[in-house]
Amino acid sequence: MENAMAYLGETGTITDTDLVRGCFSPEGSPEYQSAFPLYQLCIETFPNVLGMRLLQFYLNNTDRDLRNKALQLLSFSLSDKPFSAYALADLKPLLLLCLREHSNIEKIEGEADLSLLRNIVYSVTILLYENDLTWPELSYYLCDLANSEPLLGFYIFLDMSTSLKWNFLVRFYREFKDEAKNIVAMPEHRGSEEIVAAFGTLVYIGIQLSRHPKLDQDCIQILDEIGDATRNLLEDTRELYKSTNEIGRLLQRNIKVYNILPAQKEFVFDVAYKMIRVTLPVKNQEAVLNMLALTFLR
Repeated sequence: MENAMAYLGETGTITDTDLVRGCFSPEGSPEYQSAFPLYQLCIETFPNVLGMRLLQFYLNNTDRDLRNKALQLLSFSLSDKPFSAYALADLKPLLLLCLREHSNIEKIEGEADLSLLRNIVYSVTILLYENDLTWPELSYYLCDLANSEPLLGFYIFLDMSTSLKWNFLVRFYREFKDEAKNIVAMPEHRGSEEIVAAFGTLVYIGIQLSRHPKLDQDCIQILDEIGDATRNLLEDTRELYKSTNEIGRLLQRNIKVYNILPAQKEFVFDVAYKMIRVTLPVKNQEAVLNMLALTFLR
């Protein structure tokens, strides 16, 4: 306990760099023996403070390898000890800074960081859902990304709750829908990542909107756009297959955490019906049926 307090209070001899580097040193090394037990102790005693220290390290350190290792440590710690609600006031702006920082990193070198940041965002959105809270600053940021880096915006959105509040969703969903529709309209000019994320975003927006009865017309329009997107992707059914599997993965994960409403399940059924009607190859039909099973079988 005293060692953890000394480290987190910056009065100990181990620095953030020592902790991060030591946790990835060979297990028998002095660096590992010094760092890893301290890391485990911090998870048990002060997980919120440790998490924010690791995010600050990610922001302030210039060594990309160490930055990524810090996110790995944080992601691992959250699987054991999630953040507490009282940490959100400090955590939300710090995590948003990390997302903005990622926008400035070259694509190839930043991909590994992004997958970890997405996991961290997901853990925070669960906390917001459980405590009936929202994150307006993130919704404004997503609106900005719709025009500047839509792929990054899609990734963040797809890792969020299926129960987003209307005042959060309304700030960006139209921009996301238009951008996603444009991507799947001309798949031959887009990369695999963009196509999968855009198709998933169209479906996910529909799932979100179906929670709100006044938006039935929007849902009908999105269903038509999903049907068009399916036809556009028939020339390369691999992308359609990957897209459907990704949607199924997201739904399976979210159903374990969130209360999926009957209207949302009905929308997924309508999506599957739209896709099946396009005369899909057998492999793709199986993926659609698997998506349905993951939605309705808890």
